[in-house]
Amino acid sequence: MKKRFVTAVAGVMAMSMIMTGCNGINTADRAQDNADNGDTGNVITDLIDVTMDNSEEGSSEPLQEQETVIADASEAEPEHEGFKLMDGEKLTEDELSFFQSYLNQRDNNGFATVPYESPDKINWASVLYNGAGIENCEYSQEDLDAYLEADEFFDSVEYDLVALSGQDVRDFVEAKTGIKNFDVSLVRYTYVEDSDILFHQVSDTNYSQVTCTEGVKNGDTVQVVVNDGMHDNERCLTMIQRADSPDQYLFAANRELWEKGADKIIAAPVTDSGETTFCGVKYTGLGPNIEIIKDNAVVQTVYPRRNVGDSAEFDSVDDIAFCDVDKDGAEDMIVIMSRGGDAVAVLLGGYVDGWGNFSYGDYGMETITDWIGENVSDVTAENVIEFLSAHPDEIKNFYG
Repeated sequence: MKKRFVTAVAGVMAMSMIMTGCNGINTADRAQDNADNGDTGNVITDLIDVTMDNSEEGSSEPLQEQETVIADASEAEPEHEGFKLMDGEKLTEDELSFFQSYLNQRDNNGFATVPYESPDKINWASVLYNGAGIENCEYSQEDLDAYLEADEFFDSVEYDLVALSGQDVRDFVEAKTGIKNFDVSLVRYTYVEDSDILFHQVSDTNYSQVTCTEGVKNGDTVQVVVNDGMHDNERCLTMIQRADSPDQYLFAANRELWEKGADKIIAAPVTDSGETTFCGVKYTGLGPNIEIIKDNAVVQTVYPRRNVGDSAEFDSVDDIAFCDVDKDGAEDMIVIMSRGGDAVAVLLGGYVDGWGNFSYGDYGMETITDWIGENVSDVTAENVIEFLSAHPDEIKNFYG
């Protein structure tokens, strides 16, 4: 008997773990994100050229690379380049209304609710979660049996079955992005190659009503700021109008505007790789929320207050760093918080669950925070990492 598991929708559940249309990106799909960290939110010349070169028809004069500025983050790190809309003509209320209706169509909605730097990095499992308006194709009992034999989680049909023809998916991807001959095996569903059918079972929806708040156009390129019911942060959606249709647009990028709602931005060092991970801190009445950023999207939101009792009193996140302190092969997260002059260190252990999803657990608990405080007199991220790295076995004893 196979283990039965319903994949978290790339919406509320997905983003809260981390994961597409909610508080972050779907953790299950982190493998699809392999680009280096950095700001790619603005429309740049090569992005537009690549997108249009992949389109069967239409052309575009490339825009110049746009200036970037820090976006509404009162304590932003100087290393972080923020985002602003490209230069262009402001969209009218009628144009915003048109794009709002356009993006709420079932075939377009997924492109507005998941972040991506370029069309080749779109999370297709999320966009196609409920079929994206593509009709189920016909399939035989043999096709269904082949699917159930190959599926990792199901050995019977227990929920609504989505069955998409591979050719329908290729046509859809080309129509929406300009990418030709799309490799349907990149969609994280069960692909029956002999019959060229993608199968997937769903018990919910990741459709989310989109509101367009502002936007600009420059030639045939449009940028629209959108929000929806699944995400805390707004997004900037970049589209390119096709030459062969006045109301058909290629989806080029969807940049999460995570800086806009951040009270503080911290450039956190990753000790083991020498890289930097940006984190957006939001202070709430219950304590701080920390959004971990990859490719300008929230991949996970962590809540270090869970580890230190009544942390609503902690009014500042002073430092963040990442390091595999317990030597288990998964990087851990160290958060330094303070109330007044009193600083504490919270450890959030990194781990990979049974489905291959990476996450940060709050199982460090208050006991590890107390233990660090008893042994580290100057509570800085560097000093805490040095202490924890010297005691990996003791850390494991705290949470098994």
